[in-house]
Amino acid sequence: LIRAGAFDKLEPNRAALLAGVSLAISAAEQSGANSGQNSLFGAAVDSAAHVLPNVSAWSEPERLQNEKAALGFYFSGHPYLEHKKELAAFVRGGLASLTSQEQPQIIAGVVTGVRIRMTERGKMAIVTLDDASSRIEIVVGNELLNQNPQLLKEDLLLIVEGRVSEDKFSGGLRVNARRLYGLAAARSAYASLLKISCNGQADAARLRELLSPYCKSTGSGDHSNGERRGCAVKVEYHNAGAKVELMLGDPWRVELNDELLTGLKAWLSEENVKILYN
Repeated sequence: LIRAGAFDKLEPNRAALLAGVSLAISAAEQSGANSGQNSLFGAAVDSAAHVLPNVSAWSEPERLQNEKAALGFYFSGHPYLEHKKELAAFVRGGLASLTSQEQPQIIAGVVTGVRIRMTERGKMAIVTLDDASSRIEIVVGNELLNQNPQLLKEDLLLIVEGRVSEDKFSGGLRVNARRLYGLAAARSAYASLLKISCNGQADAARLRELLSPYCKSTGSGDHSNGERRGCAVKVEYHNAGAKVELMLGDPWRVELNDELLTGLKAWLSEENVKILYN
């Protein structure tokens, strides 16, 4: 009930409520044991005031995951919506607006189901994607399936480049996947530039420290489609007297992981860290 939000009117912090369940049970048992008892001085035993544990509230993804664990579906929102604005830079429209085309299309959604089938050519996966507007099934062939098993898991965001065609058997649409991406790899594949703006107080050593773990030559990113590409980085530096833009070389191409972007934005502020798309 707590996971599903049934007690939100009493306390909106579901994490604290869940952490306090064992305390509440213990308090109830103690209250039952003391029921009808008096102290040595003849006064009834008072119920002690109980305070919930000091626990941080769940993030939006955690809240939705707990709703799904309790109910079997997302209730108060959808995990895709957290990424919808960013994905709009390279995902043209939602699943509800898909139409059959000869040209490959880029689509995205949260994986809600994976079925594996054996064929003459080996294994293939039927993956159900949901973007809060509609659902669609993606056909993933044997080679692509073997390259990307870590991406085909329930509740993960998946970006698919594939051909959308009419399914004469079901009367709906069929998507044959050609490439699969996690969010970090999709950013790197479709972004043209990571632009970082620094002022006169910026620290070059700090910038190097933040970029290095995600560089093309040293980082550990999402290898969802073979060789890593990485994203080019441009640094814009300005002080009271001058302004300059500097393109970093190929060794400094980076995988656009959440951790990298979070670190840069925490240091330089969100408006000074921009991903530019074509």
